[in-house]
Amino acid sequence: MLTSNKLKYIDALFLLSQAGYMVPGLKKALGFYYDVFEKTLNCSVLESGKPELEELSMDEDFDQRLIMQMRNMKQSISWLTYSDLPFSLQKNQTIQRQVFDEIENAILLIRLPNKDDRKMDLIYLFFNTDSSNFGLRKSDDILKTDNKSIISQLIYNSFSQILSQRVGLMQQNKQLKEHYALMQKKLELQKRESRTQQQDYQKQMLNYCKYLIEKHSVNLGVHIEMSRELLEVLSNYKGSIQSIEKLIGEAIERANDINTDILSPVLSLEEWHFDDLDQDIYEAVSRPDELSPESRYLNTFKILDRYEESARKLVSNREKLTGANVGKTLSTPISAAAITDAIKKHQDKINTLCKQYPNRWKIIRGEFRPLMNVLRA
Repeated sequence: MLTSNKLKYIDALFLLSQAGYMVPGLKKALGFYYDVFEKTLNCSVLESGKPELEELSMDEDFDQRLIMQMRNMKQSISWLTYSDLPFSLQKNQTIQRQVFDEIENAILLIRLPNKDDRKMDLIYLFFNTDSSNFGLRKSDDILKTDNKSIISQLIYNSFSQILSQRVGLMQQNKQLKEHYALMQKKLELQKRESRTQQQDYQKQMLNYCKYLIEKHSVNLGVHIEMSRELLEVLSNYKGSIQSIEKLIGEAIERANDINTDILSPVLSLEEWHFDDLDQDIYEAVSRPDELSPESRYLNTFKILDRYEESARKLVSNREKLTGANVGKTLSTPISAAAITDAIKKHQDKINTLCKQYPNRWKIIRGEFRPLMNVLRA
């Protein structure tokens, strides 16, 4: 079966497909070529007036022994008679009657090297015997030896030039593909290296934080358990190393101050104990002008920060996280209704910000019902 990939790759097929445009007076073009896609010898024909090639079956009517002999010959150009063609005379000369019945035709054989099996592919060009198609003489004049020599050399040179150009284009295409493949490999390698470096950094940072927490654990005489969320926050810490020890110390002190069971040998350390640490991460990974393009979210951002700070104070004092309590704990107290109204007014922006900053406002996300209702909507 002829495919576009075959036409692109097999030189003989490409030349056959273009022969009707390149060779004046061509009645028929036939080619025998090694098909690397099917690992076999194939044959195709281009009929005058037909736009596409037709693949022929390599049955017993073709003399494959003679074809192979001719493929082993190195002569580039030959003018043949009809009797020189490689078909079997069996079965009432089927091929002669159905495919090559122009007995009077002059036939030019051009051999071209096949780059895959290292033998010669065969292209047969069938012409009328008169020279009018080439603009040489009157239509009743026969193609003479001198004319044939000139015509065959011109056609061969044209074919060779086209193949040379194809080789150059295919080489450029191959180099371009190799370049893109190399760039893709480099990009993938850089991504892997970046991920590896990030993972190494996260592991080192988490181990350092665990070391600092263990020191406080020994001093307090308790075992400090860290939540999975906290481990994620600590591993993603991007602030300065100088600040981390102070932040951890403050968080442990906060957790210990609000611990209801002072006699317990275990102290739970949660991510919300690290409000300042979470802010430090945010400031470390955000560019100073990052909020500038999203200035329409700035008021909503500040509202959530104020509610979170109020909620933290309430949790520290073991008070209920109600709208009234959050409102009165704000630096500028407001009513519960005002809080509910503000949350509803900003609900779209609140949802956007909570998705953008998943590690912020942990207390009010999980325990403050007016906000939880908006996030669930």
